Amino acid sequence: GVVFIPLEEDPSLQRPDIQIVDGPNAMAWAEEMAFMEEKVIVNVHTTPDPNAENPVQVFVNGRSQYLFRGVPTIVRRCFVERLARAKLTGYRQDLGEVEPNKYDRLYMETGLLYPFSVVRDDNPKGSAWLTKVLQEA
Repeated sequence: GVVFIPLEEDPSLQRPDIQIVDGPNAMAWAEEMAFMEEKVIVNVHTTPDPNAENPVQVFVNGRSQYLFRGVPTIVRRCFVERLARAKLTGYRQDLGEVEPNKYDRLYMETGLLYPFSVVRDDNPKGSAWLTKVLQEA
């Protein structure tokens, strides 16, 4: 026969426990998430490298956005953050003189993997935010 389970006892219908977020950081997190979803216009710079990616594909939390070089594109700020954090580090070496007291020096240079500029950002906090992100390691 068929067994009927009362709805309130059916495990598939149980609601998960709701966690109440309380404290001073609750609204700060929500405001940051809203800030990161704002739309801005960005332009990934062109390059003479024929092997460079075009379009550039940027991923954030399972979402992707294609950015064609040289074409101003409307994107959410979270994608701009990924562009700003995509950096390439190169090394070069200056060979010193061959003496016991001299040594070779190794220099590290870091730059944007996909150089870009923000064409339009209507949020007055956007410029300071981008400057801070670009200065981070």
